[in-house]
Amino acid sequence: MAKASRPSRPSPPTAPDAALEAMPGIGLIRVRALRKAGYASVASLLAATADEIATVPGITLVKARQIAEYVAALPAAEPSTPPECGAVLAHAVQQAARAARTLEQTLPPAYLAGRLGRQLGRWIAFAEGVRDGEELPEGERKALARTCRLATRLQEASVETLAGARARDALAGRLRSRRRDLRKLLKAARADAPDRSD
Repeated sequence: MAKASRPSRPSPPTAPDAALEAMPGIGLIRVRALRKAGYASVASLLAATADEIATVPGITLVKARQIAEYVAALPAAEPSTPPECGAVLAHAVQQAARAARTLEQTLPPAYLAGRLGRQLGRWIAFAEGVRDGEELPEGERKALARTCRLATRLQEASVETLAGARARDALAGRLRSRRRDLRKLLKAARADAPDRSD
């Protein structure tokens, strides 16, 4: 009697960003946890703080700091502004606000009932207070690049990518973190700006 052949295992899906597997000290389990939480690429890790990365199950704050340091040191990690985002903060914030409004209109009410809905609304309100042509102080290009990446992430978000509560919470955390960071930077820039009422 001939032995029945075993069905072959399906090949694993191609990784969105193979650099995640190349990170030292990050095993397959942590890579899966990062992807499940919405960090499928080095760019998404660049846009996150160590505290945000530490919210992923299996990632301690120490490991999150190591991850953040590693991706920041990568050659592609230069804080550059995507050309479609523009070099002016107001443009980047408005682009993210448009994407937030689109998400509010397309996501199911259950997705918007919690933290994500609140943070989308707060980002839109924040965007209304950013003046046309307003820029960040010199040396804050990284904050502008993070805002552009957030806008891109919002544009790419969908019902499928936000199906898990962790993914929705991670996006809400990014919105909150960016809004707070930018609010502080803008407050300092406005305080340092010469009075234009002359």
